[in-house]
Amino acid sequence: MRFVVTQDGGIGDVKIVRPCHCEILNKAACDAIMKAAPFHPKPKELEAKEMAMEIDISYRLD
Repeated sequence: MRFVVTQDGGIGDVKIVRPCHCEILNKAACDAIMKAAPFHPKPKELEAKEMAMEIDISYRLD
């Protein structure tokens, strides 16, 4: 997953970098990122207004 954390802690530009063969899991990963917001606002000392993040999300089905 790749996404941007905005200066106020919001989420934007969510993209699946390496999609799973199961579309339900792809959607669940996007939903998980969106539900995690808002993050804490970034400190004012950081120059960039947005911060790009890339994370791996894996599922284990039992």
